[in-house]
Amino acid sequence: MVSQSGSTLSGTYSVMFVNSGFSNSGTLSGTVNGSSVSMTATPIGAAICPVLYTGTLNAASTQITGTYANVDTCSLFHQAGSFVTTKQ
Repeated sequence: MVSQSGSTLSGTYSVMFVNSGFSNSGTLSGTVNGSSVSMTATPIGAAICPVLYTGTLNAASTQITGTYANVDTCSLFHQAGSFVTTKQ
C-alpha cells in the first residue's frame, strides 16, 4: 500500500511467490514530480536487494507504468523489468 503526501510517497509492500525463497516484504519511499514517479522498495531482509522503480503516472492519476532494477550499491543479482500498477 502506497500513500502520498504532497510529492512524497511512502508505504509498505509484500510479495509472495510459489518459491517462497523469493517472497519478501518491506518499506516503500519515493517522490512524484508532475507525472514522473520514483520509488525505492527496501526489503526487511538483507538477502534481497532494494529495488528502484521509475515510471510515469497517467493523466487520470490511476496508473503508473515504468521500469525497475536493483539499486547500484547492491551486489546481489536482481532482474530488471517493467511494471504496471493501478490505483484501487
